[in-house]
Parts: sequence; structure tokens; C-alpha cells
Amino acid sequence: MGFTQTLAQFIKISLTKPEFLKTVKRLPHLLSSILAKNMENSELFDSMRWVFDHKCRLYQHHCLSEANAILIDNSQSQMPDEERQWREGLLVGDYIDAVKIDPEQKIKCWMKAQIQEVLSATKIKVAFPKDTHLTSRELSKFSNEIAKMGSKAEGEEDWREAIQLDDKVDCYDSTGYWYASHVVARETREHQRAMIPMVEIAFRIYHPDGDKTDKNGQKFYGWEETYDEWFPLYSARLNRFNTHTSENIDYMTEAAQNKNSTTKASTDQSNNFAIEDELDSLVSEVGESKIFAVQRAQCRSDLLIDFLNLFGNLGGFDKMLAAIQQEPRSTNDLNLMGSYVQCLGKSAPVFHRKFAEDFFPKLEEAARAGMLSAPAA
Repeated sequence: MGFTQTLAQFIKISLTKPEFLKTVKRLPHLLSSILAKNMENSELFDSMRWVFDHKCRLYQHHCLSEANAILIDNSQSQMPDEERQWREGLLVGDYIDAVKIDPEQKIKCWMKAQIQEVLSATKIKVAFPKDTHLTSRELSKFSNEIAKMGSKAEGEEDWREAIQLDDKVDCYDSTGYWYASHVVARETREHQRAMIPMVEIAFRIYHPDGDKTDKNGQKFYGWEETYDEWFPLYSARLNRFNTHTSENIDYMTEAAQNKNSTTKASTDQSNNFAIEDELDSLVSEVGESKIFAVQRAQCRSDLLIDFLNLFGNLGGFDKMLAAIQQEPRSTNDLNLMGSYVQCLGKSAPVFHRKFAEDFFPKLEEAARAGMLSAPAA
């Protein structure tokens, strides 16, 4: 613990801001080297668990890159020539498909977009037609969240433009669930200082066996009229009926939908906490170095990613696994194993998929064997 406190105190007291920024970029090399050379020091690993923690304040505020940056930067060489040339040639005014993110609930969907600005040789700003400026995004030309127009959002515009009164839809509400819903109004309205097409959504479905009754005596499942809400017609929180919900009447009440695995699983797959590892299959090495960690939405700091990749290429993770696999095991070995497992857990969201698929089954097996063969207290 003394080393950690001394290092933090030195950085905080002794350095100016420019010196701090310059010094902090050296931390991944320094710390990965120290830990990789002292794998059997349980006290050191116990005091340095913060280095692996993707929620560490240092990683939340410094040296941030775009999610998947290490893969995006290195996936260009893996792209077919035609695909790379198309991306490099993107211009202002071009239409593409892009991932749209709801400003409030962070739900995502593919939608047609138009390039507003070319910010650099590798970066663009896109806007989504018939929606507010709040949905505009800055993206890498080589991001997996853009594609040729019509390749990802085909039929999306036609479906939305055809929406009429009483049409059934799926709608994502403010409590974090998809509901079987229907349209009660449609008009052009002012929203976030823009005139855009909008629909009023009722989070209910009328049914003769419904468990509630409206003011006209009609029975329904879901929420009362008080909870009706206006949405942009092109909101990511709207989707085709039964995409995320079920036709099963047992799932139509608000209580059932809040427990329904269909609605919640779909939500979990689309929200901003999901680990987006689609690019992992394209790139797993940079030159002769393996990729162990990738910038994710959960942590975009190059400091953590560089540390984990350096630590891995110095054999740190292999040494962890070998130490956990060895027999016989003493109490000190078990303490060290516990420190290893806690460190790995704190970095779990940013690990490269290939590394995770290869490493963690072996880790689980070794840890289980270690606990079963642990010496009696």
C-alpha cells in the first residue's frame, strides 16, 4: 500500500498539469513491468488492484479514445480494398447507414444518416434526417457503426413512414422496458427546437380479457392514458411490433412485462452497457503483439488498455494462470489467487473476446481446483 500512496502523493503534489499529462502516459509501461516481474508478491497485487479497475477515476477522465479504437485503427488493413476506399472517400452530403443512439435512454438502432462534416481524414459528423440535433454523432470513418446506405437500415424508413393511428408497435419506456404499445396520434410537432414528425404512444394493448378498463369501458393490458408519451417518428425507442415483446397475453400487463425475459434481454443487448465486440473477430494482433484489451463504452482510456496489453505481452496473464494451476497450494497461494481473480474481474469489460474465450475457462477450472484442494484452516 505504501508504494501506491507514495506514487499518488508524488503525482498530486510534485507535478504541474503538463508534467502530469506527460508522466501519466508512462504509467502503463512502468506498472506493467513492475507487476509482471513481481507476480508472487501478494501484498503488491493486493495494493495495486486499482490499476486493473476500469472504473478508476484516472481511467474515466484521462487519455480517452473512441470505443474499439485499437481495433478500428488496425482493422483498416483487414478490410477489402473496395470497402476501405468507400470509407476513405466519404464526403459531406453523402447518405450512409449509421447507428443512432437515443439521447435519453441510449437505445440504439440502425438508421439512414447524412454526413454533415468531414472533421479529419478519419472522422466524420453525421446527422439523422427528421430528428433533432441531439442525435447527431461524430464517428470514425472506419467505425463498425457506419455502413453503406441500405445495407443495415433497409426498410426502416418505409416502415416508419407507413405508421398510422392504432398501429401496434414496441416502445421503450423511461423505466427501461419494451412494451407492447399502439399509436394514438401522429403529427408534425416542435421538439428540441425542431419541427419533426412525431407519434403519441400508448403503452397498452386493447384486449377483451384485459385486466384494466379505460374511460370508454374498453379493456386493455398495460398502462393508463396518463402515461401516454410523444416520441419522434424516427426514435430508436420505437420498433416493429413484437420485435422485443411477446404476443403471449400472459406478458401483456405492466407487471409481467417488467419480469418478461424477452423484453429485458432485448433491452440488455441494445443498451449502452452492452459490450460491443463485433470487431474483435477482425483484429487480435498488432504486429507481433497480441491484443488483450480494447477500449469499450465502459472504459475508453488508453492508459488501462495500454497497461493490460503490455502486461499481457510480458506474460502477466500466463503467469497468473500458471500460479493458480500449480500444486500444492499454501494459504499464501490462495491469497495471491484471490488477488489475481479480483484484478481480472475489475478489467473484465475491456478484455478482447478471443483472449477472454481462451483464458477464462482455464482460469475457472484452475480456480475451482485450487479451492477444492485448499489446505484445511
